[in-house]
Amino acid sequence: MAYIGENSEAKNVDSSGYKFDVINIGRQVLGNLFSDFRDSFTACYRQKNIEGMKEWAEKMNTLFTDVDRLLSCESSFSIGKWIKDARDWGKNLKEKEYYEQNARCILTTWGQKATQLNDYANRGWGGLTDSYYRKRWELFTQYAIDEMSHGKEIDEKSFYNLITEFEYQWTLQTNVYSESSGEDPIRIANLLYIKYNPYFDK
Repeated sequence: MAYIGENSEAKNVDSSGYKFDVINIGRQVLGNLFSDFRDSFTACYRQKNIEGMKEWAEKMNTLFTDVDRLLSCESSFSIGKWIKDARDWGKNLKEKEYYEQNARCILTTWGQKATQLNDYANRGWGGLTDSYYRKRWELFTQYAIDEMSHGKEIDEKSFYNLITEFEYQWTLQTNVYSESSGEDPIRIANLLYIKYNPYFDK
């Protein structure tokens, strides 16, 4: 993710295509960084290092929040527009909620609870990244930390039941997401570059 400095000609670019690319590249770079954070959390788990697990879990959580902020700058990367478009097909409240639930399912569970096609059509979108993916990982890291704190290994079946219930309940929600935060993606990308660049320089 390149820094767009104060003296850069790019700072004056107001092209929607350019801003789209800034967000798209930024989310991919930060997504790769998340893999490093996840691996560090896993290493701490194997070492039974609970404090290390807490540290990396918090970094993962914050990274999700930051990525969501970048994505939310543009309606093309927003679940808000996706849900609004789905609800607009409905002629009454019942139909609108039906279309919204289907729109949510397509991106997540791809049907009912605990289907094999889970995440089949997943998207890295603002709103979705924070309320679904970040929360899902938070449930996992907290579960792992709690089990480790009690001297236990992760109970995969127990966690599977926990996470599939969360996923299903998310598809039933009708909370409203904005189509765009209105923030400048170039400014946000620069802030995130400054924040996360030390991890890439190691």
